[in-house]
Amino acid sequence: MKQLIAFLLDHAMLDFSGGLTIEMVKDFIRDDDSREARALMAKIMQDGGVEDMQLTWLTACRSNCAPD
Repeated sequence: MKQLIAFLLDHAMLDFSGGLTIEMVKDFIRDDDSREARALMAKIMQDGGVEDMQLTWLTACRSNCAPD
C-alpha cells in the first residue's frame, strides 16, 4: 500500500492518459498482505478498473488539503 500511495502522491494529477492500470496496482501491492491491500484489490477487480479509486483518492485529498 505504501508504494501505491507514494505513486499516487508523486503523480497527483488527473490520470487522463489512463497510465494507472489494475496491473500496476497489483504490482504495487503484490507483497502487501494487509487487510487494506486485499480489500482494495477486491474493490478494483469488482469495479473493473481504477477510476473509482482515483476519484475517491482525489476527493479525499481535496477535502484534506482545501483551505478553510
